[in-house]
Formats: sequence, C-alpha cells, structure tokens
Amino acid sequence: MILEIGNIYYYLSLILMILLTVCLFFLLRGKSDKTIKITLLGLAIFNFLLHFLKILHPSYMENIRLSLIRMSIENICALTTILLPFAILFKNKIIKSYVYLISFLGGLMAVIISTDPIGKPIYEFNSIRYYICHYILFITPILACLLKEFKPEIKHALWMPLMFLAGETIILINELFLWKVGLVDYNISTFLSADFRNAAFVFGPNGSGQALTDTFMILVPKLFRTNVFGIEGVGDFYWPVVWLLIPSIIFFPIAYFILILPFTYKEVKLIFKRN
Repeated sequence: MILEIGNIYYYLSLILMILLTVCLFFLLRGKSDKTIKITLLGLAIFNFLLHFLKILHPSYMENIRLSLIRMSIENICALTTILLPFAILFKNKIIKSYVYLISFLGGLMAVIISTDPIGKPIYEFNSIRYYICHYILFITPILACLLKEFKPEIKHALWMPLMFLAGETIILINELFLWKVGLVDYNISTFLSADFRNAAFVFGPNGSGQALTDTFMILVPKLFRTNVFGIEGVGDFYWPVVWLLIPSIIFFPIAYFILILPFTYKEVKLIFKRN
C-alpha cells in the first residue's frame, strides 16, 4: 500500500477530499451561521494543534531537532495552518480573503503533488497527518464561501500580492531564526541556495520548479538574479522574496479573481453593464 503518483491510492486521496467536501457541505447546509462558523473553526483549530502536537508521536520523537524544524513556519502550508483559525475569527476581510485563498490553493496543490507521502505506506502516521492537514486547508475556505460564512470581494484582489509577499517574508525570517539557533546547518551559500530548504520558493525556483522558471523568468529582472552585493562565497542568486515581486503582482490578482468568480459573478455582471 505504497502511495505513488498515478496509482490507485493517489486517485483515492483526491476522490476522498472531494467526497469529504461534498458530505460536509450537505451536513452543514441549512444550519445556523453560528454552527457553520464553529465547525469550520473547530477544523482549523484541530489542524493548528496537530501541527505542533505531532512532535509527541514516536516517529517525531526519534529526531527532536528535525521535529522542531518541521513544527516551524517552514513553508506556505505551515504558515496557513497557523493563521487559519485566526483568519476565521478576524473581522479584517483582506486578511481573511488572502488566508482563504492560499489555504485553498495550498491544500489542493499539496494533495495533487503529494510531496511527503510519495513512496511511503499510506497507513503511516505522517502520511495520514499530511492528508488530514491539507484536506482541512482545502475544505475550510471552500465551505466558508459555499455556505456563505464568508463573502469574497473583488476589490481585495489588489491586496493579494502584498499579502503573499508578507507571508514569504515570514517564512524567510523563520529560516533565519532556524539558522541562528543552530537547528539548520546553514552557511551563506546554502542559505541563499534555491535548492536547499526552499519549498516556498523564497530563494528562487528550486529543482522541482522548472515550469515556474520557464513561465516567470521573463518577469524577473536580471537585477533580482544577480549578486550585486558582492557577497563572497556565492555566485549569482535570486534575491530572497524580492524576486517574486512582479510575478506575484501579476499572478495573484488573476488567481484570486478566477477562484472567487463563482461567488461574485453577479457583481462582475454589474461591472460590465456599467461599462
């Protein structure tokens, strides 16, 4: 029962995510706003606790140093897992819009790509934890919109690049912290490397991001790919986070607009009618 891209267990994981979403939708449809919010908040809090309490499992206790790293904000999904309960409670719709957007995208892409569980038994604790975590990231925002717990607004699209860059900056600070406390054995070369601990593409497109490189390279000024600072021991590198500036300005408003269109099509119609 090993999970591999394209085998039966891979497709079952996708089918299960969709079925869980549909089942929860019909269970919550018609319930009070309070019940819906408490349910979604409960899912998010469970995920939040799972992110930290996983260290108590024997498989994590075997390597405390690595486990502490995995409990940190080392990638976008980890950051979203930590932010999601607060986003549900926040009244700020811009923050809520971004967290819901990145939660949905992160959960969906994590299940499609399935990085951690590939080549491992599906019944292992970490494989089960991986899918629970990313199912919740996917399910929570889509149910919030379908059940009208949250109404996305088109005008927030222009805030999405700034929010994304802020999130990437938090992940960068996390890496600096892990380096300075000695949890990760960095030197200046490995810290700036795009192929070392770079799941969130903070330091440039890594080896698994060739499609990203080919698509966005024209949008990344050469300046942001050049060691103009004269840092010794490294060649040219992508400026951490900064290299994403133009791609994020272009991509995230479009992605946000497309994803919220099913919930805002009436407003879009009105905009076109006015013009």
